[in-house]
Amino acid sequence: MRWVQLHYAGVEHVMDVLLMRPDLLVTLLSGAAASQTAEHVLTMLLALARQLPALAAARGASVE
Repeated sequence: MRWVQLHYAGVEHVMDVLLMRPDLLVTLLSGAAASQTAEHVLTMLLALARQLPALAAARGASVE
């Protein structure tokens, strides 16, 4: 194995072990989904501000 690509956040505990091998190339995708995550959080905050869960419950719709 010559290359390891990590696609997840919070992999610092794995990095120490991987970086001990000078023959191994390690790349990360840190921040790759940052804008999508921010958009999702903002959308959920706007939905709560507009009381969309209460509206859906009043209509008998699922809010899950």
